[in-house]
Amino acid sequence: MQKIIPGVLLALVVLAFSGCGTIAADWEWHVVRLHNLGTAQGKTFTVVPLRRENIGSAEFKVYAALLAAKLGRHGLRYLPTEETGLTDYVVGLDYGISAPQELKYNEPILGVSGGQSTYVTGVAVSGGTSAIGQLGQFVGEKTTNPTPAVVGRSSGQITYYKQYVRVVVFDGRMEAGHLVKCYDGSAVAVGEHQDLTRIVPTGLYALLQEFPGKSGQTKLVTVPAEGLTK
Repeated sequence: MQKIIPGVLLALVVLAFSGCGTIAADWEWHVVRLHNLGTAQGKTFTVVPLRRENIGSAEFKVYAALLAAKLGRHGLRYLPTEETGLTDYVVGLDYGISAPQELKYNEPILGVSGGQSTYVTGVAVSGGTSAIGQLGQFVGEKTTNPTPAVVGRSSGQITYYKQYVRVVVFDGRMEAGHLVKCYDGSAVAVGEHQDLTRIVPTGLYALLQEFPGKSGQTKLVTVPAEGLTK
């Protein structure tokens, strides 16, 4: 899984929860791919779990089928076999969330001060140099311009999770009894979701919009709400 340094992680949390205290409809994923794949169209592949605990999992099979369908749209051909050496590629899939993490915040609430009108009354003397002169009432208005100011503070705590989806492609031909990695891609996000049935499809959507994509480049992919079901 791609590591995120604390400063970047904080920025991701702020993006995910900005404005409303909950994750936005759009989902921000940081996508990175490292590979030496050439033209993959027409190549055959199978899908296997990268973690032993997912072997035989019914849930994994659902996500594997989704991954196979997405790779199929990029011209690859899926063969449902668990044996190595029968396909051009062996594609490994992993996914998950971190333990819950907390982010405390204490932010100023910005507003304006001033900008009010004050009415002033008094007595005016007219008549020039007359000893008595003439007395009269007057009413004046004094206005102050509004200025930016801190009018309060907002504090609280956000619970979030690091979410990830990882796809690794191995050359189907074994060398010295080992599979050789030729593609490693991951999509990482943060947010309130714990539901893998939302996280995995969305992460795959972000990661496999391009395949294989440019190697060595980290890209921010925004997944619209309607993309969750595609």
